Amino acid sequence: MELRTALNASTGLTLPTAAIFDHKTPAALARYLRKELTAEAPADHEPDGVDDSLYGMFRGAVASGQAAKGFALLRAVAELREQFSSADELDRLPAPTRLAAGTTLPRIICLAPPLATGGAHQYARIASHLRTARDVLALSPIGCRTGEPLPTTETAAVAAMARSVLEAAQGDPFVLVGYSSGGLLAYRVTEHLEATGGPVPTAVVLLDTYKVNVDGEWLLRSMAEHMVSAQSTFGRFDQARLTGMGRYMQFLQEMAPGTVTTPTLFVQCAENFLGSSAEQENWQAEPWDAAHTVVSVPADHFTILEDGSAEVAAAIEDWLES
Repeated sequence: MELRTALNASTGLTLPTAAIFDHKTPAALARYLRKELTAEAPADHEPDGVDDSLYGMFRGAVASGQAAKGFALLRAVAELREQFSSADELDRLPAPTRLAAGTTLPRIICLAPPLATGGAHQYARIASHLRTARDVLALSPIGCRTGEPLPTTETAAVAAMARSVLEAAQGDPFVLVGYSSGGLLAYRVTEHLEATGGPVPTAVVLLDTYKVNVDGEWLLRSMAEHMVSAQSTFGRFDQARLTGMGRYMQFLQEMAPGTVTTPTLFVQCAENFLGSSAEQENWQAEPWDAAHTVVSVPADHFTILEDGSAEVAAAIEDWLES
């Protein structure tokens, strides 16, 4: 965060937090900064004030109460991207980002939500609060970064993510952690690994994970409103992130999580991220399997990654040791 703030101040750009984690070397970050500095000025700086970029149109749809149409736009544009229908078609997979290092097993592999705001940065504070020195890695779903193809089906997406997870595990025992919709991906990957007889995680940790197939309409609207209202924090989003989000949100709305035999911890937020005046009932994320161990933390859906990160780290460590 400090590096991002300093770069924004010195360049005049509004870099997303994820940019620092997406560009893992100084050279890669420098190339990204050069591209951003020489890019054509965004349309919202034009005299007529019209931003006809993909993000500008999506933001306009959300601001006018038409988030569903905004997501429909992203899904339509996603059809124009390079795609794959089987994980076997892939020459390479997204590389993991290391957030912590250590020799204690199991290692922790975090799956980023497929939202435009998603990325390894979301788990950085939790990783810093873990009291045991162990490897903590983060993976983003394929298709959410420039140059990556998009999966055509949920099956292809889950199979590719499972391969990424096993590559990151390097044969060691591992725990899958997923925040928000990243938890649904972690759970589906676990279902896939159990069904195919491959190495399975020691445990799964779901951080305030909603069932998008049940809560989709109000939840996606709320997430989109938060995303565009906090542009100063997140910055503008490129087409890969936006269209990747559109495709994966379509998958998640159709995804009904099942049952796994892998032990599962459900970390539930006790505070309403919608605010005390919100009319939405049943706002709290709920476990969908009675076998899930539920731990409550004094945070909301967004502060769980920030002010609540120490409590989350402690809950994970305590549960793994129990």
